[in-house]
Amino acid sequence: MASAFFEKIGSMAKNVTDKANDALKINRINAKINGEYQKISDLKMQLGEYIWTRFEAGDSFDENVLDICSQIKACEDNTRTFEEEILKIKNVAYGFSDTLINICSACGNPVGSNLNFCPKCGTRLATVPIAPVSSEPQNQFCPNCGKELTGDQRFCGACGTKVE
Repeated sequence: MASAFFEKIGSMAKNVTDKANDALKINRINAKINGEYQKISDLKMQLGEYIWTRFEAGDSFDENVLDICSQIKACEDNTRTFEEEILKIKNVAYGFSDTLINICSACGNPVGSNLNFCPKCGTRLATVPIAPVSSEPQNQFCPNCGKELTGDQRFCGACGTKVE
């Protein structure tokens, strides 16, 4: 009688172990499936970027592709308009002249035309159209290049050196 009991417990333990092993196998296979879906998504992204590059280069495509590319262009135009609105608002808030200045793409800090690096985060900047108008005296200088600094700068806007 005790032997039958232990056989039944052994059988149940084997079933639990088998089910756990099956669950692990299923999880591994699901991970492989998810990996393949991610590869598909990445490849679709690459395909889209390739088509977009070819569209911008002037290649011709069927009507559906052209429609999607035209919608993307419209979104880009809208984005530029919205960015200009933000720049106008920030110009007033930061005391810059009425002409637009650039905003650092990494941290959103307004940056004048005389700077090559963002003074807040150190990101290298694209060319900037104008210089800011400031009435505050500038008494700090970059230890690397000698450029005048404002009190809240953590990086030199001219050479990118971190300022203490």
